[in-house]
Amino acid sequence: MYEFEKLEIWQLSMELIETVNKISKCIPYSDPFGLRGQICRAALSIGLNIAEGKGSGSDKEFKRFLLMALRSIYEVVAALKVAVRLKYLKEDEIKPVLALCDKLGAKTNKFISTVRNRIANS
Repeated sequence: MYEFEKLEIWQLSMELIETVNKISKCIPYSDPFGLRGQICRAALSIGLNIAEGKGSGSDKEFKRFLLMALRSIYEVVAALKVAVRLKYLKEDEIKPVLALCDKLGAKTNKFISTVRNRIANS
C-alpha cells in the first residue's frame, strides 16, 4: 500500500470520483461546454493531486498539491451547479455529491492547516 492510500482524504476522493462518474452519465456528450468530461477530470484531479503531493517529499510541496486538490473540489461543485442550471441534473440528484464535496473540502482544509503548522514549526 502506498502512503497516500492511507489518507482519509484520498479515500474520500476515490468515493467522489466514483460518484461523479455515475452522475455525469446524465450529462450528454453533445453538451457544447464539454461539461461531462470537465466534471470527471476535476474529480479525478482531486485524488491525483493528493497522491502526487504526498509523494513530493516536502511539506511545502504537499501543501501546494493539497491546495490544488481543494480548488478541484470547488470546480466539481461549480460544474454540478452548472449542470443543474442547464437542466442536465436536478438539485436533488446533486445533493449527496455536494455533501461529499463538503465533507472532503472540510477535511482537506483541516489537513492543509496541519501541514501548514508542520511547516511553521520546522
